Amino acid sequence: MGCCGLLAGSNPVSSALFFGILLILRIGFVVGCFMLFQPVFAQVDTILNFDSIVVLEKPLRQSEVGSKTIIYGLKESGYLPVGDVAQLAAESGLLFVKSYGLGGLATSSFRGGNASHTLVLWNGLPLASPTLGQLDFALLPLSLLEDLAIHPGGSSALWGSGAVSGTITLNNELNPTNGVVIKSEIGSFAHQSQNIRINFGNHKLRSTTRILYQSARNDFSYQPFKGSNWQLQENAKVNQKALLQSFQYSFNNNRNLDIHLWLQQTDRQIPPLLTQSVSKASQEDWSTRIQMIYKVVKSKSIDQLRFAYFDEKNNYLDPQQDLFSPNSFSTFFIDYSKDLRLASWIKISIGTTHSLTSARTPAYLNRVFDRQHAIFASTFFQVGKLELITSMRQQWAQQLVPFVPSLAFQYPIFKNLKAKGKISRDFRLPTLNDRYWIPGGNVNLAPENGWSEELGFQFENDNVTLPWEFELTGFNRRIDNWIIWTRAKNESFFSPGNITRVWSRGLETNLVFSYKLPETGYTVGTRINASWQKSTNEIAVQQPLIQAGDQLLYTPGHHGAIRIFLNLKRWNFAYTHLLVGGYKGINADIASYQLAGLDLSGKFGVFDRGVDWYFRLDNLFNKQYQIIENRAMPGRNFTGGVRIDFSKKNK
Repeated sequence: MGCCGLLAGSNPVSSALFFGILLILRIGFVVGCFMLFQPVFAQVDTILNFDSIVVLEKPLRQSEVGSKTIIYGLKESGYLPVGDVAQLAAESGLLFVKSYGLGGLATSSFRGGNASHTLVLWNGLPLASPTLGQLDFALLPLSLLEDLAIHPGGSSALWGSGAVSGTITLNNELNPTNGVVIKSEIGSFAHQSQNIRINFGNHKLRSTTRILYQSARNDFSYQPFKGSNWQLQENAKVNQKALLQSFQYSFNNNRNLDIHLWLQQTDRQIPPLLTQSVSKASQEDWSTRIQMIYKVVKSKSIDQLRFAYFDEKNNYLDPQQDLFSPNSFSTFFIDYSKDLRLASWIKISIGTTHSLTSARTPAYLNRVFDRQHAIFASTFFQVGKLELITSMRQQWAQQLVPFVPSLAFQYPIFKNLKAKGKISRDFRLPTLNDRYWIPGGNVNLAPENGWSEELGFQFENDNVTLPWEFELTGFNRRIDNWIIWTRAKNESFFSPGNITRVWSRGLETNLVFSYKLPETGYTVGTRINASWQKSTNEIAVQQPLIQAGDQLLYTPGHHGAIRIFLNLKRWNFAYTHLLVGGYKGINADIASYQLAGLDLSGKFGVFDRGVDWYFRLDNLFNKQYQIIENRAMPGRNFTGGVRIDFSKKNK
């Protein structure tokens, strides 16, 4: 699509992108003015006397005490072939991703919870739709992010509603280099992706621009049923455009303001089920997200004030059903937190968050509004070798929200053995669809809530030649007032109710080790994540029929991933193997499946510039499988590309 077509079109998405680009140009003009007057600011800096800054620990809400955290630095070339959060999360082996196919809807199941029990945070603020209570991971391109972290376990006391079974944090930071990074990629089924990142600025003012365009036909071959003829996937095209602009202005050595603007449009066709002959359905998703973060760092305190406005729209169209469903919501956020170190052995964190949401859909009688307010506090204690964090939150919404406390600890038993654990109360508020959908919405729903416990042991060997780490964690969670949509006797529609109780329990393991081959500098290693879990309904349901003790739908009893890698001086090889056990679907059981992948990557120089190249094979052994019943998945496919870095370190 040409630039003129993008900017001049009457499509509301094109208009939003057009006005977004205008806004960026205006901000760029202001940036230019600051740059022109930079000598004046530099002179002022030379005569001001600021307090010396001690590099502080992370804020308590980001603490890893009591549970494990897996951090992915997305700037590293090792993640070049991975396109979105759905793909990275699935390959991590830490959680199960329910994917409807290439480019299709992708949601999570974390420690036996459902999709609305995983909270996704963008720079500290939740992204989930208030209408559905969940987020489509396929709409989160990794090329727009600097790092991603996966945090298993409940953390409602820190982050509020939805942080029941796990949290995923997406973060942006401004690059200290000046220049341009270009990434270009092609793949099977007419996949192509173009990325550009522009970094510029100095110690006072920095800017990072991230632009993405990608598309695919996704017309892979599949066999609908064993013994049937092979056919091509139809009506499965995906087109996505995104822009994420970030600015950071440093007032002085310890105060700065970050501004992030994220514009994104995704057009997706929805392919037919295996039981359908044709589908003409499609969906448009577009979003405008604006965030401002003011941060003050001193020797004994960190203050953060966040303002944000999120505006999301999607249109679902199905001409065969004569159905057009436009849906939209917008949310304002204010979030303030203060971390204070009172002594070497005690730190406290206090804060408050407020949100106002407006939503409209044809299924609601009128536009609906939702207001939420919360206060939270955490305290860190260190008594000898024992580290403790106590946290608490009180939230106010249109439903009565329980008081939410948590206690986490960490203790080194021996030099290389550490025990950690956590107990917390967690909750999830009913969604707007749960409360206002017509027919069936129930405004009297109570929040889902219950207690979670986990206990883990972490073994570490910090040997330079053969470092390794092994972690074993057991978890237990009981959630009351679990919301299920059921059909009452003599009713033609479904309605949500606090019908059942769910008990989730299991084990997780994580093993990482590497070995540096003597004299060569080559490194070989592996990363293994595995989970065994049982998540059962404790109260029988009649419609749909769910027996007491039944495993939740689309919740495998075990899943895991192993990645074996070999890093040479300029070449990297990796083999990934994903294993997912069988589970129950809505109408049929889904068979277990195993998927293998192979990654090759390396570096070479062109005109004194470093060029990263990569090639990836997915579904290496061309297996036929399903994740969602009656949704076709692709066989063997490839992705390849290059990334060229024209940057230089800012002096």
